[in-house]
Amino acid sequence: GWADSASETYTLVGPICSPADTLRYAWRARKLTEGESLVIMDAGAYFVPFSTSFSYPQPAIVIVDGGNDVLLRRAERFEDLTSRDQPPQ
Repeated sequence: GWADSASETYTLVGPICSPADTLRYAWRARKLTEGESLVIMDAGAYFVPFSTSFSYPQPAIVIVDGGNDVLLRRAERFEDLTSRDQPPQ
């Protein structure tokens, strides 16, 4: 498990440059490699009802059901963020 092979100390932060976006200080885990994914379940503002597109488009929402990946919501695209914009005439 993660604790059994803890060899590094990490601070987990979200995409917003703010101290309020820190999820965990001094987290001990095995050495992570570039490209690995780390899943944070229902973490504060990252919970779906409180999600925001403030800094980045929102990621897809996927559930694993009986070993099958089911897409519940596709990831936002730039066009989703600008689709309601009305340029001046």
